[in-house]
Amino acid sequence: MGVMVVLVPVAMAAAGMLETRKTEQRELVLGTRMKNRDLLNKSLVRAGWAVEEKDGVLKVEGGPDKQLTIHLNDESRTHDFRFVGDWTEEEAAELVSLIQEEYTLLLQEQVYRRLKERASTRGLELESEEVQEDHSIVLTYTVQGGP
Repeated sequence: MGVMVVLVPVAMAAAGMLETRKTEQRELVLGTRMKNRDLLNKSLVRAGWAVEEKDGVLKVEGGPDKQLTIHLNDESRTHDFRFVGDWTEEEAAELVSLIQEEYTLLLQEQVYRRLKERASTRGLELESEEVQEDHSIVLTYTVQGGP
């Protein structure tokens, strides 16, 4: 008897995850599905951005006429990206998409490690693992101690 686990990056759905709001102060707010602040912070750093955290808000250096702050949305419990200044909608969406891809890869790595660590305690032996073209990972386990 075997069990197959497939981890699929959700970055492909990132375009459908963005919620855009504009205000009069030349700001653009893009909502995301990213919940884990630590993974978000690591994603920003991995993508090459300098990040500072103050009062629960992540501040990203965007340049002299561009500010970016990332806030936890109390309603959805996800993070909103707030772009202020000379950001275009395309720049903002591209940056969020890039960070979402990094976040997704970090999340996938975290789940992958957790599955491998816990498998043996659950009576599973890793039979094979295969990385697909879309970066998903197929883990095939053999259930030990059958009837």
